Amino acid sequence: MAELEHMIPKSLLLPLIVLSLCLIDSRALAQDTLTPATVPTTQRARREAQIPQGFTKVEGEGRAALVEAVDQAWVKERLGAMKPTSRPFVLNQMLTRVKQQKDELVKQLAADLGVAPETVAAAYDKDVITPLQQMEDLRPPIFYLVSNTDRVKELLKNGWQDPNFYYNRVADAIVMAGAIGVRTDATMDDSIIPAVYPKDANQDGKGKALTEAVASTENDYNKFMDERSKAAVGSGFATLVHELAIKDLNLKDDQRWYGLGVDIILASKYSAPITEQPDLVKSMAMDNPRNPLRFTAVDLLHPPANESMNTEAIPFYVDTARRKSTAVIQKLIEGAGAGAIPKTLAAIRTEKPADGPALVKLIQTQTGIDITNDLTH
Repeated sequence: MAELEHMIPKSLLLPLIVLSLCLIDSRALAQDTLTPATVPTTQRARREAQIPQGFTKVEGEGRAALVEAVDQAWVKERLGAMKPTSRPFVLNQMLTRVKQQKDELVKQLAADLGVAPETVAAAYDKDVITPLQQMEDLRPPIFYLVSNTDRVKELLKNGWQDPNFYYNRVADAIVMAGAIGVRTDATMDDSIIPAVYPKDANQDGKGKALTEAVASTENDYNKFMDERSKAAVGSGFATLVHELAIKDLNLKDDQRWYGLGVDIILASKYSAPITEQPDLVKSMAMDNPRNPLRFTAVDLLHPPANESMNTEAIPFYVDTARRKSTAVIQKLIEGAGAGAIPKTLAAIRTEKPADGPALVKLIQTQTGIDITNDLTH
C-alpha cells in the first residue's frame, strides 16, 4: 500500500481515530478501528441471524429470544416482567452537552482556528454531533438463544452455525461467546447471545440464565458505548481542527509536529470539559509511562526516514512524537498565551515557511519564544 511507504508522516496527520467498527463481548471487549483513509468503499451484506430449526422468536420489552415450544410461555413471561432496556448514560450526557454548548464552542473554535463561524458550525455538526447521535441511535439487533447445553451441542453437531457458538469435536464440548458487532457505518449484523442452562436445571435456574444473559450483555454494551462516546468527542474535535486548520497547511515532514501538537491540544482543550477529564491536556503532553521511548529520544526537527526504523518501533515512535509535539505547543501557549495558536496559524498561511527551522523562526517572530531546544532534545 502507498500509505505504508509514508507511514510516519501520515500517522502524524490525524492523531485521534474516528470510531467506525468495533466488537464487544460480555467477557472481553475488543475493537477494530479504521482511519478515514482506510474505511472500505464497499459494504458486505448484513449477516442475519440463523434461527435454529424448531426455534421461534419471542419478544417482550424490546428484547427478543429464540426458544423452542417447551420454553415459549415462561420466556415470554420473563421478558415481559423485565425492566425496559437502559441506554448508555454517559453517551447521552455527551450528546446533550455538545448540542447545548454548540454556539459557544463554535465561536471559540472560530477564534482559535481563524475560520469563519459558519464553516466551523457545519464541521461541528458533522464531526462532533453526528458521530455521537449515530451512537445514541444504535439499537443492536440481539437475540437470546434460550436452551440447555446438550441441545445447543446437538444443534451445532447437526450443522447450525453462528459466530458466537463453536463445537469442538475433539473435546466434544461447546464454546460460547457473547459478542455484539457494533458499527455506525452500516446496518449492524444480528447477534445471537447464549442464555444457556444445564440440562437438569429447574425453572428458577432457567430463568436465572436468561436474566443474567440479558443483564450482562446490556451492562457491557452500555459501558462500552459510554467509553466510546468520550473517545468520539475527542476524535471529533481532532478531525474538525485538522480538516479546517491543519490539512491545507501542507506541512512538510519536519513541520508536522506543529499540526500534530495544535490538533491534540485543541481537541483535548475542547473535549475535556464535555467528557469530564480535566487533566486531559496534561496527560497528553507528558511521556507515556508504558512507552520505553522518552521525549529526549525523538528529534522532531529531524524525523527519521521510514526505512531506517524497525517496524516494531514505529508505534512507540508515533506515540512519543505525538506527545512531545503536544508538549511543545503547550509550552508555547504557556509562554505566549492562548493567542499563540491563532497568531501562528495565520502567519503560516501567509508566509508558508519552507522547512522546519523556518517554521521555528516564524513562531519565534510571532511569539518571542524559541522552541528549537524543546523540539530537538
